[in-house]
Amino acid sequence: MRKNKLNFESFIGLEQFIFFHETIRGLVTIRAFRRVRQFCEQNETYLRNFIRASYTSQAASQWLSFRLQMISVIMVTLVGLTAVIQHMYGTANASLIGLALSYILSVTGLLNGLITSFSETEKEMVSVERAHQFKNLDSENWDGIEVVDQQWPLNPSIEFQNVTLKYKEESHLALNNVNFFVKPGEKIGICGRTGSGKSSLLMAIFRGCEIESGHILIDNKDTRNLSLKDLRERLSIIPQDPFLFESTLRENLDPSGQRSDEELWQVLKETRLDQKFMQNAAGLDMIIEETGKNLSVGEKQLICLARAILTNRKILCIDEATAQVDFETDNLIQETIRNKFRDTTVLTIAHRINTIFDYDKILVMDNGRVAEFNTVKNLMDDKNSLFYALVNETRNLH
Repeated sequence: MRKNKLNFESFIGLEQFIFFHETIRGLVTIRAFRRVRQFCEQNETYLRNFIRASYTSQAASQWLSFRLQMISVIMVTLVGLTAVIQHMYGTANASLIGLALSYILSVTGLLNGLITSFSETEKEMVSVERAHQFKNLDSENWDGIEVVDQQWPLNPSIEFQNVTLKYKEESHLALNNVNFFVKPGEKIGICGRTGSGKSSLLMAIFRGCEIESGHILIDNKDTRNLSLKDLRERLSIIPQDPFLFESTLRENLDPSGQRSDEELWQVLKETRLDQKFMQNAAGLDMIIEETGKNLSVGEKQLICLARAILTNRKILCIDEATAQVDFETDNLIQETIRNKFRDTTVLTIAHRINTIFDYDKILVMDNGRVAEFNTVKNLMDDKNSLFYALVNETRNLH
C-alpha cells in the first residue's frame, strides 16, 4: 500500500511541476488573454491534490511506524516476562537481560530506518520505471525494402492513391480516400477549414503516422517501401512552429556541418538576417537559446527557411509557416520561395489565402477528402466552389 501511495504522490508532483513549468513559459500569453485567475485556480487544484497525496503518504508512514513500535513493545514484554520467570527459578542473568533489552529498544529505530530507506529508494525508482516505459515504446519502422540512390527523386512528382489515415484506432479518419497528382516542379497551395486534413497530408508524406490503406508515390516509388532515413533526407519542411536547437546559429543552419561560412552568410543575406547576426560579436557562433527564446517568431521562421534553402531538396513542404508572422516577413518568405525554389515541388498549407494566389493549383480539403483540385482561375470562376467561399470569408475579415 505504501508503495502505491508513494507512486501516486510522485505522479501528482510531476503533474504539478509540468503545469507550473508550462505556465512560466507561457506567462506572456496567459496575461495577454487575461487568463491569470484561471491558471491560478488550476495551480491551486494541482497543489491541493499534491498535499492530499502527501498527507496520505505521511499517514501511511505513521501507521507503519506505530506498528513497528508495537513490535518493539511486544519484544520488550516477552523479554521482561522471561526475566521474571528466570528470577523466580533463580536462573536469571542480569547482564544478558540488560543486553537483550538494550538491543530490543534500538530495534524500532533500526526497522524504521530500514523501511524508510527502502520506501525512498522505491519512490526514486519511479523515474527509472518511467524511463523503462519510454524505452519499450514502439519505435518507428526505419527499415525499407527498396533502396534509392543519392539523386532520388529525379522527377519530384507526388501522387496520392486512395490514401486513408487515422491517428488512433478509435478515432475518425483524418484522411479519407484521398487522390491527387502533383507534377514535378508544381506549386500547390493547400487550404481548408480547421480539421479538414491539411496537416495530415504532410504527416502522411513524411510517414509521421503510417497510413491505413492506399499508396503515396514520390517519383513513382511507394514511400512505405523506403527507409525513413532515405525518405526524410530527401524532403524539406518548414513547420508552423519553427524548431531550433539549443546550440549555435551555425549548427541550426547546417546541422550536418557540410556548408562553408560563406554559404551560410549568403543564405542569411538572402533571408535578410545577415545584418542582425553581424551585429553580434559571436557571428555564426552566436548561441540560440532553447526553442529560440532570444529570437522573434519571424526570425525563427526565417532561419527555418534558410535551413531549407541550404538543404536544397527537390520537394518542400510548408505547414502554415506564415501564420504567426507579420505581413512584411510573410512577403519576404513568399518572395524567397518564388526565387529560390523555382524548380522545386512545393506544397504549402496556407493560413493567408492571398499567399497562394500565384500557385499552379489549389487543393481544397474538407472533412479529410479532396473537395477541389484546380487552378486559381477555374476555382474563382466557379461561384459555388469552396475556395471561392474561403476567399470571400478572408476578404470580409479584412
